[in-house]
Amino acid sequence: MSAAVMEPAMRPGDRAPAPSGAPGTAPELELRFDMGAEDAAVWERVAPAHRKRARLALVAGLFAGFLVLQALSGKLETVPGLHTLPAAICILLLPPLLVWGVQRWDRRRRAEAQVGGPQARIETRVEVWPDRVIEHRADRAAPRVLGARSLRDLRETGRHVLLIFGRDEAVILPARAFAGDQARAEFVARWRGRLR
Repeated sequence: MSAAVMEPAMRPGDRAPAPSGAPGTAPELELRFDMGAEDAAVWERVAPAHRKRARLALVAGLFAGFLVLQALSGKLETVPGLHTLPAAICILLLPPLLVWGVQRWDRRRRAEAQVGGPQARIETRVEVWPDRVIEHRADRAAPRVLGARSLRDLRETGRHVLLIFGRDEAVILPARAFAGDQARAEFVARWRGRLR
């Protein structure tokens, strides 16, 4: 007895995708672009799991700064200048600044890993159908199919549109992939209407 396998971002009730190029079928929109690390970094900045972890790490860094300040206040009373307000602020903020720097480095590293390196470019084609989005990437053997009913959020930055599906999947669409600002605005309006 074989079990049916469903794409992780497809919900029950989503239609199975028709094969690309089947007679009489055509996507609403087809976007072609080369994805780079700067594009992948956009998702790394807004991914819910990473944002929550980043906030907790910054709070922990601030708490560590407070502990360092407390520990130094009783031990180094003879050091001139250590007990001034600017020195206290520097000591308090040093751990969260270190955490912030490590987070930026980690975010860049994850984005580069998604595309194969800092200078790598991945040929990407995204087919937008009324009920699904199909992402074809040159570095993947099979396309990724995401059902429109599983669309959870749509985020727009100055240079990207992010279609966020399920918990942690996103299709990154750079503004340069659209025919112009008007085409991008129409796309965003149409897909915002599909949010439930």
